[in-house]
Amino acid sequence: TSARTNKHLDIWGREKVDEYDKLPDILKLARKSGIKKITLWSSGLRFNDRKHVKSLITKGVTGFEIPVYGYNHSIHDSITRTNGAYNKLMAALKTLMSFNEVSVNIHTILLKQNYATLPNLIEFFSLKYPKINISLWYYYPDSILDKKSAMQYQRCCVSFSEIIKAFETYNKNCSSGLWLIIISV
Repeated sequence: TSARTNKHLDIWGREKVDEYDKLPDILKLARKSGIKKITLWSSGLRFNDRKHVKSLITKGVTGFEIPVYGYNHSIHDSITRTNGAYNKLMAALKTLMSFNEVSVNIHTILLKQNYATLPNLIEFFSLKYPKINISLWYYYPDSILDKKSAMQYQRCCVSFSEIIKAFETYNKNCSSGLWLIIISV
């Protein structure tokens, strides 16, 4: 047995992670083993159904992590390449935020397509949802990738020095928690 009491489980998956048939068993086992915080990571598009979200919470989910790529539909939908994704996401966030017993956090990947509007995204979500933490993710290609894959990532990414400079400015102006996460792919 462990003396740790601050155990945390992140469950990542694609869009239908919340429908994985073994999810109830995983949640039950996690709670039984003393895990206090269970966060479900998903695109969130299916979380506008209040009954569905309540079911997940009842089974043990204590938090949700959702990606947001723009502060409006034209930016978000162009990055996701899905018309209507932003509106579904906003409906899902409204539903999730109606449950006071869970944490809801968002993250965005810093890309050339959304970089210029990042202050708008931070301001919009900080004001609309002051309890939400916003994480900024920066992907950069690792030497493990083949040349073609590395070039695709580089076409989408802003420079690391620009991100660090911007991060310092944005962090000073952001009322909610803001983190920069560097991920090597």
